[in-house]
Amino acid sequence: MPSKQVSIISLFILLLAAFLFFTDEKNKQTVVELIRPVRITEVLLAPKAIKLRFSGTTQAVDTFNISFRVPGNIIEFAAQVGTPLEQGELIARLDS
Repeated sequence: MPSKQVSIISLFILLLAAFLFFTDEKNKQTVVELIRPVRITEVLLAPKAIKLRFSGTTQAVDTFNISFRVPGNIIEFAAQVGTPLEQGELIARLDS
């Protein structure tokens, strides 16, 4: 390449770089961040001495009336109220 073409190309590149540099500085706008208020609170563990008591009644979801095939008095009631039972599990023992 002749030196005239090299100088024209380098001048063009220099002008292009200067144009990009100066136009970029003019187009920059200052961005202002909006600061929004935030509500905060500190979470603390409650003391173990605090006990809450509520009055009310409970009712079982399912109730069943059971009876035995033989008469007698119950001497031992093995099942606890609210405990699920399996088939064949001991519920109560009668006085022989």
